[in-house]
Amino acid sequence: MIFRNWVRKVPRSNDDVWPLGSGLAEFFQEASQLVDTDAGLLQAVVGKLANEGGLRRIKELLEQDFQRLSPTGKEQAFRLRLLPFFRIVTKAEVLDSLVLETEVARIYSFIFGINGARVVPIFPFVAEVLNATNKQTESFVMMLEHSITVFCKVLDFNTSASVQPLAEPARQLEEIFKETCQIHDRFALIVTEKYLERLFRRLDLGLSFPTSNPVLEKRSNKSPTAPFVTRQDPPGGRHDNDFEDICAVRILPTFAEINNQRSEYLPSIDPSQWHIAGVDGLLDRNFRLLREDTVGQLRDTIQQELQLLGKDKNTKISKSKDRIRTLVYPGAVVSALSIAKRPGFHFEIQFPQPDKVRKMTVKDRLDWWGHSKRLQPDALICLIDSKGLALFCTVLNPPGSSNDQRRSNRDRDCLELFKHPGIASTYLALVEPDATSVQEILRRHHSHSGTFSVVEFPGVLLPAFYPTLEALQKIKKSGDLPFAEFLAPSRTGGYIEVRAPTYAMQPGFTFNLRPVMRTSAKETLLKPGLPFDIDALTQESSLDEAQAASLIDALTHRLSLIQGPPGTGKSYTGVAILKVLLARKKLQKLNKNFGPILCICYTNHALDQLLEDVLDSGITTQLIRVGSQSKSDRLKDYNLRAVIRSVDKTREERHNSWAMNEKMDKLEEEFLAASQKLCKASSGASIRDHLQERHRKWYLELFGDDEDGFQKVGKDKPETVFRTWLQCKSIANQSQQTNEDDMSVHAFPKKRRHALYYGWIHRITGRLEAELRSITSDFREAQERYSRIQDECDLRCLRQADIIGVTTSGLARKLEVLRRAQSKIMLCEEAGEVLEPHLLAALLPSLEHTILIGDHMQLRPQVQNFELSRENHRSGAKYCLDVSLFERLVEPNVDCAVQLPYSTLQIQRRMHPSISQLIRETLYPALKDHESVSEYPQVPGMRKRLFWLEHKQGEGNSSDDATATSYWNNFELDMVTAIVTHLVQQGKYKSGEVAILTPYLGQLHRLRQRLRSFFAITIDERDELELKQAGLAEDAQPQPIQGPAPAKSTLLQALRVATIDNFQGEEAKVVIISLKEAVTSVASNDYNVDTLARNDAIQSYCMKQYVVRSPVKGRSKAATMLVLNLVEILAQLGAQYLSKIHKEHCHAAILNRFSHAGKLKT
Repeated sequence: MIFRNWVRKVPRSNDDVWPLGSGLAEFFQEASQLVDTDAGLLQAVVGKLANEGGLRRIKELLEQDFQRLSPTGKEQAFRLRLLPFFRIVTKAEVLDSLVLETEVARIYSFIFGINGARVVPIFPFVAEVLNATNKQTESFVMMLEHSITVFCKVLDFNTSASVQPLAEPARQLEEIFKETCQIHDRFALIVTEKYLERLFRRLDLGLSFPTSNPVLEKRSNKSPTAPFVTRQDPPGGRHDNDFEDICAVRILPTFAEINNQRSEYLPSIDPSQWHIAGVDGLLDRNFRLLREDTVGQLRDTIQQELQLLGKDKNTKISKSKDRIRTLVYPGAVVSALSIAKRPGFHFEIQFPQPDKVRKMTVKDRLDWWGHSKRLQPDALICLIDSKGLALFCTVLNPPGSSNDQRRSNRDRDCLELFKHPGIASTYLALVEPDATSVQEILRRHHSHSGTFSVVEFPGVLLPAFYPTLEALQKIKKSGDLPFAEFLAPSRTGGYIEVRAPTYAMQPGFTFNLRPVMRTSAKETLLKPGLPFDIDALTQESSLDEAQAASLIDALTHRLSLIQGPPGTGKSYTGVAILKVLLARKKLQKLNKNFGPILCICYTNHALDQLLEDVLDSGITTQLIRVGSQSKSDRLKDYNLRAVIRSVDKTREERHNSWAMNEKMDKLEEEFLAASQKLCKASSGASIRDHLQERHRKWYLELFGDDEDGFQKVGKDKPETVFRTWLQCKSIANQSQQTNEDDMSVHAFPKKRRHALYYGWIHRITGRLEAELRSITSDFREAQERYSRIQDECDLRCLRQADIIGVTTSGLARKLEVLRRAQSKIMLCEEAGEVLEPHLLAALLPSLEHTILIGDHMQLRPQVQNFELSRENHRSGAKYCLDVSLFERLVEPNVDCAVQLPYSTLQIQRRMHPSISQLIRETLYPALKDHESVSEYPQVPGMRKRLFWLEHKQGEGNSSDDATATSYWNNFELDMVTAIVTHLVQQGKYKSGEVAILTPYLGQLHRLRQRLRSFFAITIDERDELELKQAGLAEDAQPQPIQGPAPAKSTLLQALRVATIDNFQGEEAKVVIISLKEAVTSVASNDYNVDTLARNDAIQSYCMKQYVVRSPVKGRSKAATMLVLNLVEILAQLGAQYLSKIHKEHCHAAILNRFSHAGKLKT
C-alpha cells in the first residue's frame, strides 16, 4: 500500500508533471524507508526514480534556490529533502546491484547535469550546511559520509566532464572531515575517508591530512645499484593495437598487430624503467607481460600461418621451436548466420574434409573426429586470410545437440563434422563481437568473397587468461587496487611495517582465540597492536610454536605472508585462521562489516581440499563453492549453481526476465527475416522492391503499365526485366539532364546502367547489414541485462555466505559479481604458485585483510613463454613473470623493491627423516621433524623408504608423432609398470596412495597408455590440458605392454600419474619418479609425502641437463652434488644392479628380485 501510494507521486509523462512543493520531503523520506524493506522494493523504487517521471522529481529537488533560504531553512532542506535522497543513492545494495547498474548511472549522470549545471551549485550548499551543523552527534558522521560518497560517485559516472569548479567545495569538505576526525573515532570515518581520497584523486588535488593506514618503512642501508640500462621505445604507434593506456588495448591481436615486425613494449621488473609509475605502472606491467605470455604466442603462431597462405606445399618456411601447436583447415566459407539466447550472434562455417577422412565411412568419420578431439566445444580458433582477416572465435555445440539424448557426448560434439564425406561444418561465436567483426562475417556470408583458413589451437582455453586480462584493465580504469602502498610503494627499498586490518581499528576490537584452543583452556583475547603470549597459545592448543606465531601475525596484519615448507601444516594453519575470523564474524554487530570471507586457490583440487577441511572442522556450513570444475562429491550441495535454486527472484527481476526473453524472441525473428533478405540482396525481386521504395519513377518505367494501360511483358519476372534493361540500348539522349533522378531509366547508356544496377545492390546490402548489426547489438544488450538478473540472484546468495571458495581463474570470470559481495577478508593458498597478474586481479576493492599462504622455495608459477621466465638468464631475468607476488614481497629481486615481514612454519609432520633430510640440507636448514614421523612403519613390499635406480638405456626416438617434441624412455615404462604391479600385489594400498611422476609430457602420455591396461588412471586437469596442447590426446585403445600382462587390479581403484610441475602440493604414500634417462627414484612413507621432498632438489640436476624449459628453480652446483651424495648414501643402491638387466626382461626380472617379505634380494 505504501509503495502504491508513493508511485502515484511519480509523474507518468511530461504532461502529467505537478510540483510536490513541501511534499517533496515526504516523497524522498518514504522512498528511503521503502528501499530498506526488501530487495524487490529497492529495485522498484530505484527503477522508478531513474525513469523520466522520477528524474523530474530529482530535478525539482536539486534545482531549488537553496541560497534564498534562511540558515534554518537550509538545514531543514538538507536534512528532510536532500539527505534522504543521498541515502538512497549511496546505499550499498544500490551501488553494488547488477540489475540497477543502468538506472544508477542514469541518476548520477542526471545529478551532474549538462556541463555540471546541477552539481556545481549543490555541493557548495552541502558544504555550507555541514559546516554550520553540530559535529558532535553520531548522525553528523553519516551525513558527511553520504554527502562525500555522492560527490565522489557523481564524478565516477562522469569521467570526461570538467571538474575545475568543484575543487573549492571539495576543499571545504576536507576541512570539515579534519574537524570531524578531532571529535569522532577514526574508525567511524573509514568509509568517508576512502571516498574523500578517491574524490581528491579525481580532482587531481593533494590531501592535507594523513591517511588511516600510513606506511612505516625501515629503510635499507644498502644503496641501489645502477646497472647499464638499455632503453626501449615506449608503447604507442607500432600498430593499430599499440597504446600507452592498457585499457585501450584489445586483448586479442588485430591483423596489423599480427603482421607487425617491431618488438612489443614489455616492461621490465625494475619500476624505474616503466613508462608510467606507481599502481598504474604495476598494472601496466602485469597486463602486458601476461598478454605476451598468452596472446603473444597466438600472435606469433598466426603470423607464421599467414606466411604459409598461398605458398606451395613444398615451400619451406622456418617455424619457431616454441610455437603453439595448431590444426589448420583451409578453404572455409561462412555458410549460415544465426542468433540465439545463449550464444547470441553465431554462424556456421563449412570447409573441405581432411584428405584422410574423405574416403571413410560415416562411422569411421565419426570415430576419427571423436577420437581426434578436434573442434570441440569452447575450442579457440582464428579465421585468417592474406587480405586482412584475423577473427578469433570459439566453437559452439551444434544447435539442438543438447536435446538429443540418443547420442553420446562425443557424438553430439562432432555432429556436424562427420555427416558429409566431402564437407565438414561447425558453429562458431566471435570472442569479441564488435560491430566491425560482425560486419566482416555478414560480408563473408552474402558476398562469397573468397575462402579463408581456420586455425585451431588445441588445448588453449580462453577462460585461462582472457578474464584476468579484462580484470586488470578494469582495475586500471577504476583505480581501486587495495594494498597499493605495499604492492607499488612510492618509496622503495627496505622493510615495510604492516599495520592491522582497517576493521580491527574499531575501539575495543579483539579476536577471541577460543576456537583454536582446547575446551579446558581459558578464554584468550587478541588485541591487534598489543603484545601477546605465543607460548601460552601453544600450550593450550594443538598448534606448534611456528603455527601459533603465524596465526597471530596473520590476524594482526593487513597483508600477511606465511611460508610453509612441505608437510608443515599450511592448510591446517589456514583453517585455524578461518576459525578465529568466523568466530568474530558471527558477532551480530560486525557480521555486515566482515562480509563473506574469500578463499582462493590456484587449482580446483587444492580449493576442494581446503573447503573440505573447513567442513571437517565444523566451522560453518554457510559455504559456497564457485565454479563447475569441482571433483568433490561432498561439495556438490555447496556449489553456487545448487544453492541458487533456493533463491527466488524479486518481482522486478521476474518482470525484467520476461521482458528480456520477449525482446530476444522478437529480435531473433527480425534477424532471421533480415538475414534471409540479405541472402537474396542481388535477386531481381529485391532490387525491384528497392526501386519501388526509393526510386518510384524508375520502378514504374520498368514494372508499371505501358502508355496504353497494358501490363509490360515479364513484369512478374524481375530478373528478365533487369537482364533486358541491361542489354538494351538507350532510347533517347538525355545527357543534358543534370539530375539523374529526373532522367528516364531507359535513357542511360549501357555502362551507366550496370553501375546503377550494382549500386542498387550495394545499397540494399548496406541497409540490411546495418539492420543486422543493429539487431545484433540490441540482442547483446538484452542478453547482458538478462545475465545481470541471474548475477543479481547469485550476489544475494553470496552475500549470505560465511565463506566463498573460488579458483583464481574462476574469480576473474565472476569478477563483476564478487566485487559487489563486499568481502573484507581474503585467504589465498598456493600463493607461491599463482602468477602475479592473477593475484592482482583477485584483490577486490573491498578487501581490508589479505592472507597469502605458500612457499616460494618450491616450483614457481608456470609461464608459456620461456623468454619471460627468470630461469632464462639470457633475457627472461629482466622480466621475471614467473616470480609470484608472494615471492616478490618475501624476497625482492631488485634493489629498489620493498620487503614485507613474513612467518615461516618449521615442523614437518609428513616425511620420514630419511626423506626430509634431502631438503633440510639444501633448501630448509631450519626445518624440524615432528617426533611422530620417526615412528612410521616399514613400507610393504619395499626394503628402503628411498632409493635411486640408475640405468644406461637410451630414450625413445619417435619422429612420426607428437611425442617427438618431448622425452620418453621405453625401459622406464616397463620398469615403472613392474614396480607398480608389485606394490599393488602387496594388498596394502588404497586409491590415490601411489603416484607416478615425470617431468616430461611424452613420458606422461606413454605411462598413461601403458598403465591403463591394468589400473584406473587419474590425470590432473592441468596435465590433461598440456597433453592436449602438445597433441597427446588419449588414444582410443591402450598401448600393449611387453612381457606378462597381469590382470587388471581391483585393489588400487585409482593410480595417479602426473608431471612434477602439476603435482606440487599434493600427496601420496608411495611416489615413483621416472626421469626418462639417467635416474629413477622411489620415495615412500607409510604416511603422506610431499613432492618437494622427493624431487625439487633431486631433479634440479637432471632438469637442467635435459629439459630445455625448466620450471624448477636453479640450484648451485654444490647443492646438486650434496643431493646426489645424500641420495647415494640413503638409498645404498649402485648403478651396476640395473645395468645387468636387459630391458626386454625388465618386467619379469624386477618382480623376481622382490621377495614376498618385501626385501630386495642381492
